[in-house]
Amino acid sequence: MRRALIRPTVAGVLLAALSTGCAEEFDSRTLLTGYRVLGIAAEPPEAGPEARVRVTVADVNVAGATYRWSLCFFDLGALTGYRCADPALDVVLAGDGPSIVVDYGPMGLDLRALYDAYGPFPGADGRLRTFEDGIDLLLKLESGPPGGRRITTVKTLVVREGRPPNLNPVITGLTLDGDAGMTTAAPGDKVVLAVTLSADSVQTCDDAYRGERTESPVFTGTRPRGRWIPRSRSGSFAGRR
Repeated sequence: MRRALIRPTVAGVLLAALSTGCAEEFDSRTLLTGYRVLGIAAEPPEAGPEARVRVTVADVNVAGATYRWSLCFFDLGALTGYRCADPALDVVLAGDGPSIVVDYGPMGLDLRALYDAYGPFPGADGRLRTFEDGIDLLLKLESGPPGGRRITTVKTLVVREGRPPNLNPVITGLTLDGDAGMTTAAPGDKVVLAVTLSADSVQTCDDAYRGERTESPVFTGTRPRGRWIPRSRSGSFAGRR
C-alpha cells in the first residue's frame, strides 16, 4: 500500500503543530482498526518456472471483503504504481478468495513462453536475468469490504531454477509469558511473546549479482488494543495490554 507524500512549508508545519497540540494522538500502525492486510505468504516462496505456488493473504476485520489477484511478469517500479511494462504481461489470476494457487507451468501462466516472447528482462541491478539467475514476478492484491476501505498490496514472487530453492521459516514454538496455552493479563501488565524457529529456518544463499546473503528473522506485532514494541530481531515481543 502506498501513501501520498506531502511536503509542507515550515510555516505550515508550525501551524499544524499549534493547531493539533491538544488533539488526540493518531493510532499506532500496530493497532488493528478496520480492514487491514498484514501480509501475503507464498508457499513455496521460491520455485521453478513449472511449479505451482499457493499465495495466502493474512488480513483482519474481513467481514464482506472481496479479493482480486493479478500478476505482472515485468513491472516499472514503485514510482509508476508498479504498472506493468506491457498489458500482455499483466494477468488477472483465477480465484477470488483470500488464498489461491498460481500455476507457472504450460497449463497455467506458461512463464517460459512469456519469457521467450517478451524477455529477457533486467533485474534490480540492471542486468538481464534468466531463470537460473532468478526472475521476480510482481503479485498484486486489491482487497477490502464493498463500499469500504480498499487496499492494494504487492509482493515479489521469485522464480528460479538450477539450485535448491529458498524455503519459508518453520515456527516450532510460540509462548506467551512462557506458556504455550492461553494466558490472560490485566490492563497494564507486561507480557512477552516468544517465537522459536527450526534450526534450518535461517538460510544462506549465493545470489548471482548480490553475493552471499544470510537471512535475518524479523518479528512484527499487531494487536486490537494495548501497546506492543513493533519490531524485534531477538525472537520475542514485549508489550503492555
